Amino acid sequence: MPNHLVFNNVANELRTLIYGRDDTGTNRIIRTDEDGNLQFTSTDTLQTRYLSGATDSITVSDIVEISATDIDIRELSGATDSITVSDIVEISATDIDIRELSGATDSITVSDIVEISATDIDIRQLSGDTDSVTVSDIVEISATDIDIRELSGDTDSITISGKGFTESYTQLVDVTDSGSVMEVDTSEQDTYTFYVRNLETSTGTLVVGLEISPTTTDDFFVLDEATGTFTLQPGSVGVLVPSTYMKYTRVFYDALEGDTSSADVFYNAHI
Repeated sequence: MPNHLVFNNVANELRTLIYGRDDTGTNRIIRTDEDGNLQFTSTDTLQTRYLSGATDSITVSDIVEISATDIDIRELSGATDSITVSDIVEISATDIDIRELSGATDSITVSDIVEISATDIDIRQLSGDTDSVTVSDIVEISATDIDIRELSGDTDSITISGKGFTESYTQLVDVTDSGSVMEVDTSEQDTYTFYVRNLETSTGTLVVGLEISPTTTDDFFVLDEATGTFTLQPGSVGVLVPSTYMKYTRVFYDALEGDTSSADVFYNAHI
């Protein structure tokens, strides 16, 4: 406003008008209320209140500089970082089930390749011939009827409900001299016998016994003297039960001089 000389020397009676210029360049008197406070008029909706995270948001459209004593913004690492949840977290989902998993009712399906970084890992079918499992701690077993302990002859017993059986047959036809027949590896037999029957068609007597040996070489076979020999007339039978254990056993026979004999020879054994 013009700088006119003021002739009023009473300060309390001095008055000043304040103008402002609008967007058209026109000077306008600044409005006040009756108490002298400046009055403003908004051309749009103005709302002054506390902001709420539930209904309000702030959009940052440019770079924001933050000044802080200790702040670390980076990708988190599972090896060095952790997140602590100190309050209830609300999750909105269509189908989510958070609980302890059970091997009886739950399963995990891997639908893609899983990369595993390890120093020594071998995933394959285990073989009883080449693999073993070492238990380094207590293993809890839940079972209806199981008893793992050292067995005692005073209180425990083992019942064998069945045994294997094997048999063989051969025939001597018109023999007139001595020899051997039906050589068997009896090393793993529990109980075994040889049955010899001199047929009624024979014209002579047949002497039979058992020979035993640690090998199959003829020179090593000797007569089982504890068992002895049987002299069989035509139509008679002899059962040979070994008295001395050796790996191989066979039937020895001898037709008396001038006689001809035929015989059935059977071998029966428990395995």
